[in-house]
Amino acid sequence: MAKNRTTWRMKKLGMTIVVVYILTYLVPLGVRPLTIPDETRYAEVPREMVTSGDWIVPRLNGVRHFEKPILGYWLNAVFITLLGQNRFAVRLSAALAAGLTALLLFALASRHAVVRRCALPGASILLSSVFFYGVGTFAVVDMPLTLPPPLRLDVRQDFVFAEFGALPLNLGENKEQQRSKRDKS
Repeated sequence: MAKNRTTWRMKKLGMTIVVVYILTYLVPLGVRPLTIPDETRYAEVPREMVTSGDWIVPRLNGVRHFEKPILGYWLNAVFITLLGQNRFAVRLSAALAAGLTALLLFALASRHAVVRRCALPGASILLSSVFFYGVGTFAVVDMPLTLPPPLRLDVRQDFVFAEFGALPLNLGENKEQQRSKRDKS
């Protein structure tokens, strides 16, 4: 009975975090004007991609613009194509990447028994961080770049496997595990 109550409480808290994410990250995207010079620059490059049809070479006012990786420009261009040329479309890729990064953090932490109860607070702390919120709600191409590392990580036992190999990760043991190890040796 207590486990059902705890599970229900966690689901309720998870849904609250999703609603707060939608209200704070997604709803206000189209409200404020684009800031100069960054947001206008990162809105203009994908707009030129869409209008010119050249999705290979990013351009700013007709001049090649290789300042940032092209993934962010492509995502913004896709949303401009789907939703039109507006502030919401330009900022949507950053907000979705922020939400997906928090979701991946939650999923990664949920898979390991020792840190499972930290998964939901960890995701909510990440989403409520001022810098993360700022980058996640502005039309900059940096937020989608935070997404790939969590996609490549995989927790197994006490190691984090990443594309560069395995790193030992000391997640701590409870006293029972320490006693059982001592008794076996």
